[in-house]
Amino acid sequence: MQQLDILSSIYAGYNIIQGSEYILRLKSVLQSYRRRYTREGLDFNLIQYLLMKISEVRDASFNTFPEVSHEEMPFVVSGSSPVEADYSGKKYKWVTFERNRSWFISPFMTIDIMKNENYPVVSVEEPDYIYFEINNHIVKVKDIFITSLAEPETPSYFILLDGKLKNFAANLIGKRIYAGQNIIHPFIKPFKNLHEHPLSPGRIRLFGKNHILLN
Repeated sequence: MQQLDILSSIYAGYNIIQGSEYILRLKSVLQSYRRRYTREGLDFNLIQYLLMKISEVRDASFNTFPEVSHEEMPFVVSGSSPVEADYSGKKYKWVTFERNRSWFISPFMTIDIMKNENYPVVSVEEPDYIYFEINNHIVKVKDIFITSLAEPETPSYFILLDGKLKNFAANLIGKRIYAGQNIIHPFIKPFKNLHEHPLSPGRIRLFGKNHILLN
């Protein structure tokens, strides 16, 4: 069921991968079976049919590979986008982004994504914080894996989370994931030879890339 929830989130994030309706139907069949499995047998023929249909329409969606496009999401300076508003009732929310040749995923309650319009650097702070002046406000931004505090690479976007409590520099904005339950933490793989780190508990593979989960 957790894998079906993850698949549903992935399918919802792309505009050309077909088959989400079969995933939802398969989920419904399994939920129904869990409620009455002691009284009736499992309809393997129906499950096999749904799995075949999911594979069939999924493979057809990749006929034009590598042209697998994300559905474009509007960038907002403040407030919520129309797409985000539809999922505002979900308990768990994450955003993915790329910076310094690494992909990250961070939980959030509220999110603002801003394009960098040459906002000036005010100061830098060890180990990886940069202060920008954004719309007449000084904003502390974390630039993970920064190579040079003296000459930081200009980010393309700023991700402002939870009323600017957590802010990240980004080169690319990935997907937003919304779920009624925590579908990320059960699949986190801890870092090897590292029991605990204040930045992250480990990695998770999403959309074909390894993402570092941020605390």
